[in-house]
Amino acid sequence: MGALPIGSELELAGVVVERPWHPRRSHIVEAMDGRDRVAELARESGLGPWADQLAAVALPSARILLDDGPGELLGARLGGDPAMPSGFEWPMRNDGGALAFVGQIRLEEVARLDIVSWLPDSGMLSVFYDADDPPWSSALEDRARWRVVWFADLSDLEARRPPADLAPSCVFTPHVVRYRTEWTLPCAENNEIGRILGPCWPPDPIVEPRYAGFFELGDRLSGHPDGVTHLPTHRLFGHPDQVQNAMPADCEMLSRGLAWESSKHPDIDAELKRCGRDWRLLLQVDTDGRLGTDWGDTGVIYYWIKEADAAGRAFDRAWVILQSC
Repeated sequence: MGALPIGSELELAGVVVERPWHPRRSHIVEAMDGRDRVAELARESGLGPWADQLAAVALPSARILLDDGPGELLGARLGGDPAMPSGFEWPMRNDGGALAFVGQIRLEEVARLDIVSWLPDSGMLSVFYDADDPPWSSALEDRARWRVVWFADLSDLEARRPPADLAPSCVFTPHVVRYRTEWTLPCAENNEIGRILGPCWPPDPIVEPRYAGFFELGDRLSGHPDGVTHLPTHRLFGHPDQVQNAMPADCEMLSRGLAWESSKHPDIDAELKRCGRDWRLLLQVDTDGRLGTDWGDTGVIYYWIKEADAAGRAFDRAWVILQSC
């Protein structure tokens, strides 16, 4: 299969269908796949003895696909101008600098995907971030440098231009959002994958072919064509496409205001990892030339939230981690 241009829609390894949604066209693309399909692809990737175990740890996500243009005022999009209530103040840092608008997600559309049960099934999530000086999320006070806002009532939302003092590089090119169900796997360094396939480090000639098959399986699930090593990957839910280390325990540690050194204490580290299992990936936004996003030298920003906080509409408790090479 030849390389596709950046921004073209990629087919999943399965059947993709579109369905209308009254009163306007749906921006949801659904893939008729599941864990059985993950196991089948694992076997095709030479991972037959471990196929069912890999399928068991896979998680569904909503891969975000972009179409040109801002779309409707209340439509889902990344970049552009947000829809806000007339009296809502634009999110600001503690020093008064404006946060960049990253995007807005229509929860009615997300609910129809039936991937998670812990989000409201209506309203709008609006997402902001300090794109002018991206935080590495190493301190509790960094929480003022991003914002996730839930607007329950859409009837009084209106278009809002960003503040005049927001740098042009922090105003992203608008793109309409569509979704495609995509199954995701933990990264190769994840302990669960190591338990299934064997440790990926140090190199082992017996284990190495398994990881070659594992990476092939990841490409099959994502629909990446042969020879394409990276396409901007935006998604809701599932396992993150992490650039560095695992993040849930870090979210727990940093949101408690603990220092990095805390994880060196065995008892605290065990507690953080246990509580880290409560965190869920809410949104992942990649560096993308179409949008004009560039997070800390071609990095990715990951919005995380505890399932209970999302169900309780406490989106102010979300935590963001930036990772880059």
